[in-house]
Amino acid sequence: MKKNLPLLILAFGMLTCPSLSWAQNVTSANITSVSADKQAAAVNVTLTGTLTTNNNGDFRQLRDLCCNMASLNLKSASCSTIPKNALHSRHKLKTLILPDRLSTIGTQAFFACDSLEALTIPANTSNIGASAFAQCKSITTLTIPQNSNLYNIGSYAFEGCESLSGIVNIPSKILVLRDGVFAGCKKLEGISLPENLQRIGANAFAECEKLSGEINLGRMITHIGASAFADCKSLSQISMPRGLQVLGDAAFMGCDKLSGDIVLPSNTIQIGKGAFMGCSSLESIVIPADVAEIKAATFAGCTGLRTINIYAKEPIPANATAFAGLDCSQIILSVPAGSEEAYKDAPVWKNFNIQVATSIDNAEALCNVSASVEEGHVWIKGLPQASAVKLYNIQGQLLESTLAEGTASFSLQNRGVYIVKVNGSSFKVQY
Repeated sequence: MKKNLPLLILAFGMLTCPSLSWAQNVTSANITSVSADKQAAAVNVTLTGTLTTNNNGDFRQLRDLCCNMASLNLKSASCSTIPKNALHSRHKLKTLILPDRLSTIGTQAFFACDSLEALTIPANTSNIGASAFAQCKSITTLTIPQNSNLYNIGSYAFEGCESLSGIVNIPSKILVLRDGVFAGCKKLEGISLPENLQRIGANAFAECEKLSGEINLGRMITHIGASAFADCKSLSQISMPRGLQVLGDAAFMGCDKLSGDIVLPSNTIQIGKGAFMGCSSLESIVIPADVAEIKAATFAGCTGLRTINIYAKEPIPANATAFAGLDCSQIILSVPAGSEEAYKDAPVWKNFNIQVATSIDNAEALCNVSASVEEGHVWIKGLPQASAVKLYNIQGQLLESTLAEGTASFSLQNRGVYIVKVNGSSFKVQY
């Protein structure tokens, strides 16, 4: 009898394997019509019918019973909303195709689906809930169509997607980037922001260590939140939005490759604590007249700083630690004519090499500057005297530069997005 045991096992395997293989691939109108044993064995699931979101509906069973599911195809399913926590912590899920007619992705819908590899947001989707894809550590690509209806991406929606790389394009209907939306996306290389963006939340891009090149913040942004770009170690240039009013605490803290000039626009009234702390490659800063205070550690550790141009005729109150770690005597502080004695008597400022400004860029004059594309050329008009005009591609590479007054133009060879920079202010144009 013992001699026949291997044959019996083999025969049993031949009988069971085909049914198991069949059970691994489930195609159905909905998952609730599939038996529990087949749900448990299902690896590749395709649903085509109307999906339910009640307590024991399709998404509840997908999460709780389909414990081996690696692929979920909902492309043809009738489903406008994926509910809160729908597939929270489905660790084996690698492939996800969302419904074409999907409108809303709920809070934490796919939280910690840490095997998920790629994600495409359907064009009809208008709302992504908070932490919807947070901690999906294996996502490498995020695709949002150009014609997207997306108007809201919730706080921390993609936080901790540490494998996400390439450039993410934020659609034009997004007016606010909420707190922590891409925080901890350590491999994210670029971000394209819409021209009408008004606000960037706290920690929005914190610890995006590979975010590089020049980030163009457009014209409309009024608030940049606390730690919005903190520890973006590869970020080399930033163009401040012309409408900026508030720069939050630690907004660019630890961006040690951030270099060149930082020009804060004339309507900036608040620079947060530690806003540029540790930006050791920063060389120059322009501070407008209406800034109320230079707070603690604002420029601490900015050891590359060589010049500060300040518009305020009366010395702006400055915290004793605002420039901690710097040899201020080696930094030129350019102040308005008639103000030099006041600055020489003022705490903190008296430690600088104070000079009367001979040429501080007129920020108000830049309000009249415009950039547009006509017949294969970008035209820049309304330029103040001796304006430095530079043309960059979207990757931040300098293509051409010139000094001009009134009008300047550059020839464009290829279709795409370009950045025009005038005396530190940037304009995005499309050819």
